[in-house]
Amino acid sequence: MTTKSEIQQLVQCLKQWSLEYHNAGLSATAKLSKASEVMNDLEANVKEFKVLDNKENRLCSQWFACRKVKENM
Repeated sequence: MTTKSEIQQLVQCLKQWSLEYHNAGLSATAKLSKASEVMNDLEANVKEFKVLDNKENRLCSQWFACRKVKENM
């Protein structure tokens, strides 16, 4: 194998590695973006759950108070 062909082969390998590195970076960026979106959705779900939990607690308290009033009648 001549020096020129070895250099050409090396250049091809470097181009391939560079392309793979670039694609891996794009893939990682897309995955991080998706992870961020999932985290935002999760935070929104937690907030919504807390609101619904508070409403449920108030309704239970009202129901028990109403039941107590009916029992005392």
